[in-house]
Amino acid sequence: MAYFAEDIEHRMADKDDLVQAFNPTVNPSREHRRTAFDPHFEDVLHETIDSNFDLYRKIVEDPKFGGLFKEFVFEKLERSLRRNTDART
Repeated sequence: MAYFAEDIEHRMADKDDLVQAFNPTVNPSREHRRTAFDPHFEDVLHETIDSNFDLYRKIVEDPKFGGLFKEFVFEKLERSLRRNTDART
């Protein structure tokens, strides 16, 4: 599962508009960052169906697990992008 989460995180980090939305100087509201994150997460999740169908199915069919997984990826991505932003300043 860790590899799957990292794969999704890396795919999302390649989306320039999402990276821009996570920039706290551009978008200081965590709620707005979450709003930008959600559709990208769904898109990337669907792109990864072939790499791990069983985990994809569990994320989609089990709302509690899916919500926890989505939150986990959001937190990882937010920390990663914040570190990258801080390193550039």
